[in-house]
Amino acid sequence: GEEAPPGVMVTFSYLPKLQVVTVRHALSSGLDEPSLLSDLWPGDLGLLSPNPSNDYLAVAQSASGTLVFSPQRTHGRAYMWAQSLAGLHNLPRQASAAAGPDAPAPPAPPVVSFANVFERIRGRAETLLQVRSMLETLKKVHSTGLPPVPGSDALPCGPAQFEGWTDVTSEVAKALQEEGLYDGDPPPP
Repeated sequence: GEEAPPGVMVTFSYLPKLQVVTVRHALSSGLDEPSLLSDLWPGDLGLLSPNPSNDYLAVAQSASGTLVFSPQRTHGRAYMWAQSLAGLHNLPRQASAAAGPDAPAPPAPPVVSFANVFERIRGRAETLLQVRSMLETLKKVHSTGLPPVPGSDALPCGPAQFEGWTDVTSEVAKALQEEGLYDGDPPPP
């Protein structure tokens, strides 16, 4: 039989001083997948405060001018979809003047329902299970005759073709962390 996708526990926290809802998650399988909820809607990484008035607090605290959320400091990330679920509606962010007059405005907050959100989370958990299974299969390959990627036809993005395997080194992970593209622990050297 097929393995069931891991259960996902989602915790919402309301930060009254910031008037923002944050979200964190845990997988029943114990796997750590920090990006599971990121980008459920395009461009919504949950890193910036959805309440633009919080940027003034960051400036007053001599910070960068933008309040950045992280699971370690703020009980999760402040996704726009979470604000919509909680009934919090903020003015949309404006495009930065430094970006130029033709810069596109940030995406508008999505209008979502619980069913809509949890359908997307369930899809992510299923895809996570498929990808982990593929990676485990690929780790076992010790020859140049590579097998087809199992389960890739069922992925929402279409079939996958394996072209090679490289382990991520601690140097690569550190470089990705510095660019804000990876927030997990670096692999051991």
